Amino acid sequence: MITQISKANTKWRLLYNKNILLIDLANKLSFEITDQKLNLYLVINFIFSDDGEKLKAKLNISNDGNTLDITLNKWETENSIGYIENTEPLKLKKDGKDVWLKYRTQTGKDNWRNFHLSIWTEELLS
Repeated sequence: MITQISKANTKWRLLYNKNILLIDLANKLSFEITDQKLNLYLVINFIFSDDGEKLKAKLNISNDGNTLDITLNKWETENSIGYIENTEPLKLKKDGKDVWLKYRTQTGKDNWRNFHLSIWTEELLS
C-alpha cells in the first residue's frame, strides 16, 4: 500500500498506478479497477480522437456509474517531447467515496503512445 499525507493533514491511498506503452497511438485504452477496501468496481476507457478542440476532454459516465469513458481530443505531443496531462485531478464520487484520477500521455512520430494513469482515494487519518 502506498499513501501520502498532505500539508493539510489529508491522507491519500494509491489505488492504481500504471504506465502503458501502446503500439498504436489511436488504440482505445481500458482499465478495470477494483478495490476491496472501498468495495469499488470501475471501468475507465480512454478514447483518443482526432476530432474536436485540441487538448480538450469529454467525459461520459454510464447509467450504473461503473463505466467512465474519457475522450481526449488531439492529445498528441510535438516531436515526442514532454507530456500532456490533466492539470487538476479528475474527482469522481463513486458510491459516496471520493476517487481522484490523474493521467498523462506522450506520443511519438513513429505512431506510439505512452500513457500513465494514477488513481487515489482520500482516507481518514488513523
